[in-house]
Amino acid sequence: MYHFLFLAFLFPGDAWVFNTEDLPDYVFEISDLVVTPSGETYFLDRYESRVYHLNEMGNLVGHFGKKGQGPGEIQGAFRLQYLPANQTVYVFDTNRKRLISFKADLFVVEHQAPAKIFYGEPILIDARRIVYKKKDGGERKSKQGASLYLLDLDSGKETLLLQLDHRQHGDASRVERPGAQVYNYLDWTPRAVFAVDPGKRLYLGSTASFDLSIYNTSTVEKIGWLSDPTLKPRLLSDNEVEAFEEKTGWRILTAHGSASPSFRASLIGFFVDAVGRVWVQVNPPPGIEEQRYRIYQPSGKLVGKLSLPAKSKLKLYHADQHFLWLVATQEEEREPSILIKKQAYGLN
Repeated sequence: MYHFLFLAFLFPGDAWVFNTEDLPDYVFEISDLVVTPSGETYFLDRYESRVYHLNEMGNLVGHFGKKGQGPGEIQGAFRLQYLPANQTVYVFDTNRKRLISFKADLFVVEHQAPAKIFYGEPILIDARRIVYKKKDGGERKSKQGASLYLLDLDSGKETLLLQLDHRQHGDASRVERPGAQVYNYLDWTPRAVFAVDPGKRLYLGSTASFDLSIYNTSTVEKIGWLSDPTLKPRLLSDNEVEAFEEKTGWRILTAHGSASPSFRASLIGFFVDAVGRVWVQVNPPPGIEEQRYRIYQPSGKLVGKLSLPAKSKLKLYHADQHFLWLVATQEEEREPSILIKKQAYGLN
């Protein structure tokens, strides 16, 4: 049996809370966040081109980075990554096409990288190799697929890891919105998703399904896959259809002659936590306003579930054996963000 993981918002369970309003220049949008194995937190303020460093108790240690185009300066950061092997924080700077590294909050070195990687959700698997996504060619760009490549920064060699194409997946239903054209529901161009875990495994997948391929990051050889046979396409109940249509004002139409609208679980995205578990965010059934996660061991065993109410404005960034790192955004636009390290109960 798997455990239900829940957040005790009504009980004292916060390890710490950090309100960016307390900073001289408060942060109204945290673009990315990483956590070290010792529990230290780094988060990125993209608009100020600055990275803040909190210790394991949630206290501000310092910050680094500033706007500019000189060595160690940041012009358009959008992603952070921490590599435990060399205890280094990496900043991906889109505008300058640089991979900038910092250690102990001090600038170390920056590397120029091909422009194409910065638009492909790049992830370092070590200090010199990057996995990134790029669109495949084709005249109809809206219909083109996407592929994942491994790039060696030293040699410039590219290796194709996964290729996706545009096609229909399963029996799709359609949604008709009043005053708008009918569009396909659960029928989309697949998006490549990928993550690296502490055990030298690279997970690759597509939003069109719930299967993840697992690669060894050293040899780039496929060593397995992660799949959940319980997440199969199913027909929506009348109550689910009614709830969706009542909440949204949209009408679900059957497709391909199916007797009832169909629903298939697929992944929205996923990340790998500090102990190697895979947290997969799945699309909820129509009308359900929740962020739903399913937590798996690398073996594929389901060990927990987590639901976050959509109205909570929480985004999950990281997890370890006992805690979750979340960011809460305020209702009002351009209000300061809040970081929360929260104890999670029910998952060993």
